[in-house]
Amino acid sequence: FSVAAAAILSITVVPILMAWFIRGRIRPENKNPLNRVLAFLYRPVIHGVLRAPWIILILALLLTATLYYPWNRLGSEFMPPLNEGTLLYMPVTQDPAVSIGEAATLLQQTDRILKTFPEVKTIFGEAGRAQTATDQSPLSMFDTVVNLKNPDQWPAGMTMQKLQSKMNKAMSIPGLSNIWTQPLKGRVDMLTTGLQTPLGIKIGGTDLDTLNRLGQELQTVLRKVPGTQSAYAAQVT
Repeated sequence: FSVAAAAILSITVVPILMAWFIRGRIRPENKNPLNRVLAFLYRPVIHGVLRAPWIILILALLLTATLYYPWNRLGSEFMPPLNEGTLLYMPVTQDPAVSIGEAATLLQQTDRILKTFPEVKTIFGEAGRAQTATDQSPLSMFDTVVNLKNPDQWPAGMTMQKLQSKMNKAMSIPGLSNIWTQPLKGRVDMLTTGLQTPLGIKIGGTDLDTLNRLGQELQTVLRKVPGTQSAYAAQVT
């Protein structure tokens, strides 16, 4: 969006501003000493390229071919996840028909546990669903924003991965399935994929009972996969 807006402004607003502000006696480019130096350096290069165009094209193709090896070694995601310095804890109750009072009790309990970690600065949790179509979280899902202190105030040897793993062990509350992500990343994932978790499997079909059964079977299998912190199957009925 920013690139598109800049391109539109460059052909609409910029010419008008130039007509308004660039007036009077304008010195030619060759009067600028910086331009003269750059032209002096650039002129022999462009003349050499124009005298041997095929050699330059062959060298460019060979240089491009050398990119195959690093390109073949790249993973599926070019950019690693951005460390936002904040965690988003989104537990889901295994019973989707949780009451408002029980949801509030669970939210207060999880917030108190998270606040005991020395790396945590502030905690803000919310339960319930907003009166807007942009928030699809049900009452059975909580959102807790965990603002962390600066890493230089953490205990020695503590990393974000270790901290998240310790928090996940401390939040082993019966009836809750933990989801750990970051505020911006979590919102982007939900908008682009419809999933609340960083990883997820979607099953399509028309029989809701079959979907529930397959979801429970997948949940059982995925919890045994090494590296899985938690797994839950969304209830469709």
